[in-house]
Amino acid sequence: MSFLSAYGMKAYSIDLRQKVINAYHNREGSQRELAKRFSS
Repeated sequence: MSFLSAYGMKAYSIDLRQKVINAYHNREGSQRELAKRFSS
């Protein structure tokens, strides 16, 4: 069992990571709000 699957974590694409970073830098919400916005 891998570390990520053992803790229920997923790997995210570079594209998604960049969207989250851009949204945070543009002050589109708090870290918590952006986490909700971009979670699947």
